[in-house]
Amino acid sequence: MKESAKGAVEIARKHFPEVKCKWGDEGLNEIIQDSSIVGVAVVVAAETMVCLILDLRDAYESSWDSA
Repeated sequence: MKESAKGAVEIARKHFPEVKCKWGDEGLNEIIQDSSIVGVAVVVAAETMVCLILDLRDAYESSWDSA
């Protein structure tokens, strides 16, 4: 998974040389705490993305059921 993210970073650096990678909970916390960050890209493996989308869909649907 990190290999895919690193590949995406190398492509992004062609246009945005200051792009940095952050990993895991510690990286997420650094991003949240840094007010100078104006944009974030989240790179996940395809199989992870499918699970994430299904979880988000279920959460969205259940939010309508309770409204």
